[in-house]
Amino acid sequence: PQDMPGVCIATARPDDHLTVQLVATSGRELLAVSSDRAMPVNARARIETSGGAIEVDVAYDAGRRYFSMDDPFDGAALALLAPSPWMRVRIGGRVLLETRLAAGSFGELVDAVALCSLGRPGWWGPGAKPAA
Repeated sequence: PQDMPGVCIATARPDDHLTVQLVATSGRELLAVSSDRAMPVNARARIETSGGAIEVDVAYDAGRRYFSMDDPFDGAALALLAPSPWMRVRIGGRVLLETRLAAGSFGELVDAVALCSLGRPGWWGPGAKPAA
């Protein structure tokens, strides 16, 4: 977004109620989910792909309609998730969402959003303006 230097966001709508975002800030990515209704609450989310699964700590807004990871993905998590063309997110064992990428893999998307957040041009346009 233009008002957020160094930030790029890839967004998908797996259904009419949920939006999943891959948010990159200066090359570091995290996952966020928003909903038009209150979501189940758990301190951890499980992100699953064909390459494996990881558990991450998450924080919610007061209305339980938005959560994001507490910390960005680390290199080991990205390597595990990278080859997959789909992603599933579970909260408390319940599937919250499942989405399939239109093309490519989760790793290609992560790379693109990271490069955008670093101000590099690509299919997404000129890239984010550098953070001050």
